[in-house]
Amino acid sequence: ALDVKNFNLIKMLVGLQKFETKGANPGGDGGSTLDMRSIKKYVSYWNPAVRPDEHGKATISFEAPDNLTGWKVLAMAVTKDDQMGLGTGTFKVNKNTEIRPALPNQVRTGDSFTATFTVMNRTDKMRKLSIKAHSEGSVTASPLTTTIDAEPFKRYPIQLHVNAKEQGLAIFSVNAGDESDRDSVTETLPVLPRATLQTAANFGSSDAQEVTEPVEFPADLQPGVGSVGVVLSTSIIGGLEGAFTYIKDYPYLCWEQKLSKAVMAAHSISLRRSLPKKFEWPEAQKLVESTLEDLSTHQAPNGGMTFYQANNEYVSQYLSAYTALALTWLRDKGYQIPEEQENKLHEYLIGMLKNDEFPTFFSQGMKSSVRAVALAALARRGKISLQDLLRYSPALKEMNVFGKANYLSAALELSNAKQHQSKAFQQILSFGNQTAATLTLTEPVEALSARILDSNVRTQCSVLDALISMAGSKDRELSEQAKVLVPKLVRAITLERKRKERWENTQENLFCMNALARYSAAFERETPNLELAVRIGAEELAKVSMKGAQSEPLEVSRPLTAQDAGRKEAIIVAPTGTGRFYYSSRLAYAPKDIKQSATNSGIQLSREYSVERNGSWTLLKAPVALTQGELVKVDLFMRTSAPRNFVVVDDPIPGGLEPVNRDLATASLVDADKGAFQGAQGSVWFDFRDWVDFAASFWSFYHKELRHSSARFYSEYLPAGNYHLTYVSQAVAAGEFIILPAHAEEMYDPEVFGDSAADTLQIAGVQ
Repeated sequence: ALDVKNFNLIKMLVGLQKFETKGANPGGDGGSTLDMRSIKKYVSYWNPAVRPDEHGKATISFEAPDNLTGWKVLAMAVTKDDQMGLGTGTFKVNKNTEIRPALPNQVRTGDSFTATFTVMNRTDKMRKLSIKAHSEGSVTASPLTTTIDAEPFKRYPIQLHVNAKEQGLAIFSVNAGDESDRDSVTETLPVLPRATLQTAANFGSSDAQEVTEPVEFPADLQPGVGSVGVVLSTSIIGGLEGAFTYIKDYPYLCWEQKLSKAVMAAHSISLRRSLPKKFEWPEAQKLVESTLEDLSTHQAPNGGMTFYQANNEYVSQYLSAYTALALTWLRDKGYQIPEEQENKLHEYLIGMLKNDEFPTFFSQGMKSSVRAVALAALARRGKISLQDLLRYSPALKEMNVFGKANYLSAALELSNAKQHQSKAFQQILSFGNQTAATLTLTEPVEALSARILDSNVRTQCSVLDALISMAGSKDRELSEQAKVLVPKLVRAITLERKRKERWENTQENLFCMNALARYSAAFERETPNLELAVRIGAEELAKVSMKGAQSEPLEVSRPLTAQDAGRKEAIIVAPTGTGRFYYSSRLAYAPKDIKQSATNSGIQLSREYSVERNGSWTLLKAPVALTQGELVKVDLFMRTSAPRNFVVVDDPIPGGLEPVNRDLATASLVDADKGAFQGAQGSVWFDFRDWVDFAASFWSFYHKELRHSSARFYSEYLPAGNYHLTYVSQAVAAGEFIILPAHAEEMYDPEVFGDSAADTLQIAGVQ
């Protein structure tokens, strides 16, 4: 390849379907006049070939969209001699009557707030404007009809006092003007649930035998929120929609999670017939494609992959090998993989196989296991020979079982590697524990193995994937051995869900889905012919028929009632007929009350709000009281007595507040300075002297996301210690809002977590 490569940004700038919606509030005056704001575009005009006259001048004309905002004009000039010039200009779009919304970004059920819109007379004459405003949807508010004497270019607030009654969408409509001109806008606002839905589930299968699953209903459940029931299917995939939902809705998106979500989206397309009709992922195809386009933004100059920042120092050897493996899965499904980036990644992995460029804390076993994943990925692309496999054969004994499974997968890609296949298989079996129905694999765990996202479930699923390949081997002896073990391993893996709808993290869900999808295709060959009766205790829910392996999964459930609270019952599935069926019994509920106290399950987390008044910082006590327009400093203090891996801290933003991103040029320097930490009297800050701030070192929190809905901080590894995180928000809307607990967890071991206390936010309006 040439040393100089061209990169074209044009396709990223032109023709995109979604742009940031600056000034793009949806509008319309309900069809009452022809002046309704209805033309909503983010590209006003595009012409690839405007020919100038002999003086070099050209004129264009177009109808501007109704977005009341500023527009930028880009003009590129090109001569036949390939000379180029670029010029820019700006113009604004206004109306004689202008309405602008000033709403919270989101609210939660039970919040009460003031929905504000501003009306401006943009003429140079006094006008009498009639105004109508009302709301509908998930909020209640008295409609408003009024008239104002509007001075030129002066803003007048129009306010509705609103209560958020239920989860959904609030719709506000405001119309203002006179006989000469009117404006009208419709604005939507999401109303999020105040309660957090919790789900308990159990998964299993039966060969035409009756199933009984005990259910204990929580005493503090909210009636009418949640449900109890069972999902039935004749394919193992049909009982796994919980894993798809978990990945689809997973909120934290480093590169591993983006890629895992893309692979799972691809599975949701290819396995559509085996998933319930109610499960929808309409953007799955675009998600896969956009993730592949995003590959280069997470690839460091040396070709390796990073979780967030594409610098060589942040390259993860395991993430790089996993990326290469996942790309082979997507290629098998027919997706076009960016060739340049994939080749660059393969070059990095080949170099990793030859050189010892691992972090100093990697043990020999960890290095060998990561190299085995690289071998599996490269072997599937035909870039590994028998000689390469022979070179790493002595390291097989150092690998953990996950590494051995990938070594076996690599060996199975080579037709002349039977000796290596047998050797890896026997070493894997040495860690097995077999019963009549299950096969489990257990091994000593290195303390640092979490750095390569190690987990027992991921290991089991990797072994299953390798054994399914071995079952299809031309070697009859190996094939027959694998066919005996595969069903036992499948049962052990499904039991590992531990009464949940899915496994613990993205890696586990993805590796298990890959393996179980292959199992379904290879082993579910008997045609079921079943009649199933479902009941809860003596209460009959339904009788259903399931015939054929491709039967649509069926959900039988009912809403929770007040009579369920505290009950102990059983979900019973009684089959008639022949064949195997799978079931997922579920109880989804919301506690009546949000927990007010902090929770420490391996991580201690507390949160403080403080505001600068009269020249000094004041720590705000519950309930947190602010005035609209004030800046509040949010401090998060996290303590852990043991090292933690892949930690995220997620602080929900209450309605009425909006984060101020100090990294943006649009944030004022005065506001930005509020983020420089100054401890208020009584702050937890003064309890210890060793707080580690954001980006203080390589092993601290280094990635931050400020969103309207939450503030998030991320670290790949944290030594035991005390950590301090801070950001600034502004009070943008008056009202009373719930402050949900801040949450910290190990993303790949979410049972290690901590929550702060919940609180209430009161924002007073400016008179």
